[in-house]
Parts: sequence; C-alpha cells; structure tokens
Amino acid sequence: MRRRGIILATGALVLGLVFAAWVLLRPKADTLALGTSLSRDGAGLLLSGCLTNRYPLPVHLAECSWECEDDQGHVTNNLAAGRPIAQWTGVTNYRAPVPPTGPFNPALHTETLLPAGVAAISFRIPDNTRRARLFILYRYRSGFVGTVAAKVLPVPSLVRWPKTVRWLDRHGFLGYYTVVYEGKWISNEVASGRRDSVSANSWLSGPPPLSSFVGRRHAL
Repeated sequence: MRRRGIILATGALVLGLVFAAWVLLRPKADTLALGTSLSRDGAGLLLSGCLTNRYPLPVHLAECSWECEDDQGHVTNNLAAGRPIAQWTGVTNYRAPVPPTGPFNPALHTETLLPAGVAAISFRIPDNTRRARLFILYRYRSGFVGTVAAKVLPVPSLVRWPKTVRWLDRHGFLGYYTVVYEGKWISNEVASGRRDSVSANSWLSGPPPLSSFVGRRHAL
C-alpha cells in the first residue's frame, strides 16, 4: 500500500509539473493586428484586410472568410466556397504554402506570417452590403510541452472521440493552438456616397491584444 501511495503521489507530482510548465511556457499569440476596409471600383464592392504579426512566433493562416449583411438584415457569407491553397498576398516576412503531400503539416501546407510579417487579402462582396466583417482561422506552435504531448498522445486512436480531439487541439496538446477570430463589423458608407472608402482599425500603433481590433476569440 505504501509503495502504491508513493507511485500515485509521484505521478500526481509529475502531472502537476507538466501542467505548470505548460502554463508558463504557453505562447501568447495575442498581438496580431488586423485592419479592414470597404471600397468600390468599377467591378463593384471590395472588402479588404491587412494582417500584421507582432508576435515573435510564426503564425500559420489556415482560412479567411467574409460575412456581410444587407439593409433587410439578411446575412450571407462564403463559408461554402472552395478556397485556394493561398488566399493572402504576402507583403513582407511572408512564406507561401507548399502543396500538401503526405501528412498535413500547418507549418508547410498553410500560409505563414513570420514575426513582423504583413499580408493582405480582398474579396468581392454583394453590392447591397450594409456592413461586413472577416473571419480568420490560424494556428501557432504550442511550445515545448505541446510538442512533446503531440508525440506521445495516440491521436489516430482518438478519432472516435472528436470532442476530445477538439479539446486537445484547443489547449495546444496536438502541437499547435487553433484559433478562430471573428472580426468587427464595418459599415458600408461607400454605397451612400459619403466617402470613397471606409476603414476600421487600420494600421494601429503599438501591440494591444488582438481582441482590441479583431473582435471575439472563439474556441473550436
């Protein structure tokens, strides 16, 4: 009994140390800056975004989509549309994705913003848009503890428990944190002719939290 108690106490201590290391070493990628704007040209209404990585870790851009609302409150989006392997246009410190071959690797098979990297994106949206916003899904490394956990955990055998896999992914135990950000709505004053373009939170100075200018953070 005494030996069993020592083993249990040692196991609890190890788990506690691992958890403490995970908390202390967990990266905080909350310093991305997103600027959005609406403009009109000869082809119609254009929703544009400019993303800056102010964190000293690469950020892997998985998907970006738009959502817009008309004057009647009807909401449309492009969530069902097919996406090219590269959605963004690199400005600086940008790494293009490699076509997927073999097991999926976010660091290779998605667009990557290196530290101080800048990338731009634009979408054609309906002309009757009253307001619009962007959604961005991205990943970043979860640090030493997450990398070790990803190598130890039997992920293929966990496919039968998708909620468990999502929990592990959300907390970085599969090697990466996966984050969905919901951008703030920006109003379309272009349609009313009051301006040539309307911008929101574009090129903010300093590194405040991402929620200051991208909106709400969602767990997958």
